[in-house]
Amino acid sequence: MNSKIKSLAFKVTLVIGFALLSCSGNTKFAAYQCPMNCQIDTAYTSEGKCPVCEMDLKGVENTDTSKIKILKNK
Repeated sequence: MNSKIKSLAFKVTLVIGFALLSCSGNTKFAAYQCPMNCQIDTAYTSEGKCPVCEMDLKGVENTDTSKIKILKNK
């Protein structure tokens, strides 16, 4: 009985550990935009600097491509 509880506890610990590791924050975003909205109608395909204010571009999860243009970073 005691070994069954230990086995179950070990399995639960593994599942929780894998779940936490999968939420590590390595999110790939569809587009990146300036946080200061210098180019509110423009987004970029990868991280980089805003060509207007030089701030780091921030990832955006939902992008309406009918309202903005997405450019490749240089």
